Amino acid sequence: MNFTVGHLLKKHIQHVSVMDKKWFGDKGISQNELQSLVENNLQNNLVLTQSKTVVGFSIFEILDNKMPKGYVGHAPHQGKIMFIQQFTTATNYEKNNIDTDKALLLALEERAKESGCSEVWEALAINHPYKKENNSNFDAFGFYESQGYKTDENRYLSWQPNANTSIPCFLFRKKISQYESHKL
Repeated sequence: MNFTVGHLLKKHIQHVSVMDKKWFGDKGISQNELQSLVENNLQNNLVLTQSKTVVGFSIFEILDNKMPKGYVGHAPHQGKIMFIQQFTTATNYEKNNIDTDKALLLALEERAKESGCSEVWEALAINHPYKKENNSNFDAFGFYESQGYKTDENRYLSWQPNANTSIPCFLFRKKISQYESHKL
């Protein structure tokens, strides 16, 4: 499959928001949040296209000895880390169709290397809607594990999207080498 990696553009906003809300409902990213990324020319995102159609996107932070935005907990680290804030594809962890997910994750790992990061992190809700126990056609945890990510189920972060909500998450971590490359 041929994929193209780029950044979020104004023309992508509606499609990306609809795709994310399809999978995550009211927790999906809003068009206003996406518009802000475009207007502020933030480069903390990747868009994956195939035949000029958006098939995946991700928003990330580069952490330098700090916790990710909106999370609390204990996750010791040194140096720069790429923290994936949002990761959505057209197939979204579907067990028998992970090519798009894998291509987007490899693009993120490549960007992390270019940014001088030593690890990539992704926090997934302990009761993630796309873990195999909740939906047998999907396997979010298994996807990250199959790509070399490790988690400590005794240590987790909590995502706090607002003052009244705290969602416990497993932290999936992968060490990356600055010298390996996975060009798409």
